[in-house]
Amino acid sequence: MGHSKFVSGFAAAVVLGVAVAGPAVAAEGASAADWAGFYVGLSAGPQFDSSKWTATSVGPNNVFGVDPSNPQATLDSSWANLGGYAGWNMQVAPTMIAGIEGDIAGIAGSSKKVNGIPGIGYGTVTPADSVSVSQDFDAAIRARFGVVVDPRLLAYGTAGVAFRNADYKVNCPSNSLASWCGVPEQGSISKLSVGWTVGAGVEGKLNDNFSVRVDYRYADYGSQNLAFFSAANGGADSVGGKIDLSSHIVTIGLTYRFKTL
Repeated sequence: MGHSKFVSGFAAAVVLGVAVAGPAVAAEGASAADWAGFYVGLSAGPQFDSSKWTATSVGPNNVFGVDPSNPQATLDSSWANLGGYAGWNMQVAPTMIAGIEGDIAGIAGSSKKVNGIPGIGYGTVTPADSVSVSQDFDAAIRARFGVVVDPRLLAYGTAGVAFRNADYKVNCPSNSLASWCGVPEQGSISKLSVGWTVGAGVEGKLNDNFSVRVDYRYADYGSQNLAFFSAANGGADSVGGKIDLSSHIVTIGLTYRFKTL
C-alpha cells in the first residue's frame, strides 16, 4: 500500500541519520546538555493500521469447519492519532542523550467494517453479516537514544513496549439465507493488546524551551483470539477468529522542555 511505502521510507531515512550521526559529525558547539531534563508535549498525525481477521472455528468445536473460500478478512484502516507525551533525557556523551518516554493518544475515526464473517460462506459470503474493528487508544513506553547533530537539531531512535485497546464486533441478524445465525445475534469484545515498538525521529529547537519534532514508530501487537456467540442458540452459531494487528504512526509534536537547574 502507498502509506506503508511512505512510512517505511521515512523510518529508514531517519534511522540511517541516527546511525551515521555522532560526535565526529556534530556541528561545532553542539551539546547534549542542552537537551537534558524533563519534557512534555502534544502530538497529532496519521495512523495506518494493518488488521487481519483469520477464522479459527465455525460451530461448536469447529464442527462445521472453516470455509477455505472465505478464511480471512482484511480490516486495514487509517485514523487520526491525537495525544500527548512526557519524558526525560540525560547526557551520556558530549553530543549524545539517553532517556525514557511515555505517550498516550486517542484514535479518531469511524470503525472499519466488512461484509460476511470469515470462515463462513460455503461458496458465497453471507451478505447480511459483518465484522468490524474500531480503535480506542494507543500508548507506549520507549527508551530513547539521540545524537545532537547541530546545536538546534536532535536525531533519535526509540524502542519499547506498545499498548492498544480495540473493539471487535460481529453482527449476525439471522436474515434467511443472507445470514449465518439461526437467531439474531450481535457480539462485541474489547481487547487490550501488548506488543513491541521501534521508531525514530528528528527534533528541532524553536527557543530554549520549545521544540518541534517529527516522530515515527512501528508497533506490532501480535495476535488476539476471539470467540463469539458461544452461549446463544445452544452454541450452534459460535464462531472463532484470530486478529493480527500492527500499525505505523507518524506524528508532529510540540515539546516544552523544563530548564535544568
